[in-house]
Amino acid sequence: MVLYLLNCALFNAFFVYRTLNTNKKVKYKNFLHEVGRSWISEVKNRSESNSDDLQLPEKQTTPRGPKQEPPGRFQNTQTFKNC
Repeated sequence: MVLYLLNCALFNAFFVYRTLNTNKKVKYKNFLHEVGRSWISEVKNRSESNSDDLQLPEKQTTPRGPKQEPPGRFQNTQTFKNC
C-alpha cells in the first residue's frame, strides 16, 4: 500500500513537471531515475556534512518512586479452608 501511494505521488509530481516544462520531453522512467539520484545525493551530502555532529544522546534515567502496593489490595482476601 505504501509503495502504491509513493508511486501515485511520484506520478503526480511527474505530471506537474511535464505541465510546467512543456519544452522538455521527459519519460516517466527517466524522471524516476533523476528523482532517485537526487534523493541519494541529498542523503550523501547530509551525512557528509553532519558526520561530526552525529552523536548518540546521553542516556537519561527516569526517577522512580519507591514501590508501593496499591491500598486495599490484600484487604478482601478470603481464607480458604481445606475441603
